[in-house]
Amino acid sequence: GVEHLLSAPKPLIVIPNHASHVDTGVVYHAIPPPLRWRTAIAAAADRFYRVWWKGARFSLTLNAFPIERGGGRRALDYAGELLDKGWSLIVYPEGHRSRNGEVQPFHHGVSILALEHRVPVVPMYVHGTRQILPPGVRHAVTPGPVTVAIGEPVLLEPGLSVPEGTAKLEQSLRALADPLLPEEIRVPPQPVETREPVVSRT
Repeated sequence: GVEHLLSAPKPLIVIPNHASHVDTGVVYHAIPPPLRWRTAIAAAADRFYRVWWKGARFSLTLNAFPIERGGGRRALDYAGELLDKGWSLIVYPEGHRSRNGEVQPFHHGVSILALEHRVPVVPMYVHGTRQILPPGVRHAVTPGPVTVAIGEPVLLEPGLSVPEGTAKLEQSLRALADPLLPEEIRVPPQPVETREPVVSRT
């Protein structure tokens, strides 16, 4: 699936699932250079930037930038500036780690960015990292295989509502996940409201 990253117009947004703190390193190195060098990672400010030097290290090693979870429009402003400057982004649309590997419902941030900046979105499903370092475990790493599936770019059509765009992106990631997940935790896409979400523009 690397060809989907190489052939898609740039900049783009990569949307991985999130099941482990190991995910970010796997996702970052699954992106081939030179695209990797112009890709920034949205990292939860309350998790990775509480201590300044830890945040600085994370930013320097992985091109990360802090984003406030639940921060509305303000949380998206800097991400939008990066897209305008030609930087691609890695954004976890679930907003938190999955406890069982199942794709969780998406937040609207990625679809807002994709619609406003007219950039393609590439889904990426990472399988196996939860077994290496599950949520709730800090240091007991268990070696194991990891599979990365990269889907075709999704370009949200003009006129699509934000919830409709979110549902389309979520389905694109679920389509990658289903062949790798046990049947009992495969969950069909849930209905979404078609009205626009209220987003602060202050």
